Order: sequence, then C-alpha cells, then structure tokens
Amino acid sequence: MGLWHAGAAAFETVKRSLITCTSETGSGEYTGQKTLGGIRLTFAGCTQLGQKCTSLLAAEGELVTNLLEGVLGVISLGSTSASNKIGLELFPAEKAGAFMEFTCGLTTVTFRGAVIVPVVANKMLTATTLKYSASRGKQHPERFLGEPAAILEASFGNKAYEQTGLTLEATKTGGAAVETNSVA
Repeated sequence: MGLWHAGAAAFETVKRSLITCTSETGSGEYTGQKTLGGIRLTFAGCTQLGQKCTSLLAAEGELVTNLLEGVLGVISLGSTSASNKIGLELFPAEKAGAFMEFTCGLTTVTFRGAVIVPVVANKMLTATTLKYSASRGKQHPERFLGEPAAILEASFGNKAYEQTGLTLEATKTGGAAVETNSVA
C-alpha cells in the first residue's frame, strides 16, 4: 500500500476534549482486493491542554496506534455503480483490542473502535489524499451503507467512552498505481 504522511491532526470528542498533533505518518499493505493490513499510524507533536501525550515506548509527544486493518466499503450510492462513494474503514487488528493507548500528563487515554475515510474511486493513482473529516466529535462518514456505525471512542482516565472524531489530511504514496473500483 505504501506510506503516507500528513500535517496537523486533531482528535475531538463530543464533549469537546481535544488532542492536537503536528504531523502524522503511516504505513501498511494490501492483503486482498478490498482489505489492508499491517497498518500503523504515528502522530507526532501531540498535546492536550498543554500536556504532552505519549504512547508507551514512543518518543515524547508521539502517539502510535496498535496494529490496524482496513476494509473498503460503499458509503453512499451514486446514480450508477461507477459513481458510488467508497470509504476505507480502519480498525484494530485484534477486534476486541484498543485502537490506540497513551497518556497525556498523568491521564491514561484509550481509543477504541474504528474510523472511516472517503477514498478516490475509479482512477489509477500513485498518490492520493485521504481527508478524515469530523465536526464536534462526529466523524464524516460514520458507516458503510447498510452497516452499523463504525465510530472512534475515547476514554480519559478510565471514565466512560465518548464518541471521537479525527480531522486529518494525509497523502498516500506508493510505487505502483492503484485503483479503488466502485463497481467490483
């Protein structure tokens, strides 16, 4: 699948807790026609309320996801199958496992669930932009067509989980051109 990199990223909960990061990098591979694996995202320069946020065994201010998998799905129907909108859902490789775990100062933070990002379909590309979009803690989109919601949730200090959105624009680069087909 290649590598991707991005500028600033933000995680915001519905109750307005905010974690900001200055950059993001990631890598992964295609494991099938509609699946990805071995995905790991690393966010750098991460803070919450002026406190550095850091994953275990990572550099200060660095958040590292657990191993993730991905699957492609339809997020909305177009007038023809060729115009369907396609998304990529990322979720923990171990279904019951956490998406990401870290501390901000002395507060433990756990993210669970999944996040969906729209992808460009029906074009052969060697580089593409993934635009994760969220507003007030709600990811856009939140589900594949006809499927249950696939949302990210965060728990701060082992308190109740609350829905969380990711805002990020990442550029994926790879060696060979790849096409996400909305018809197949």
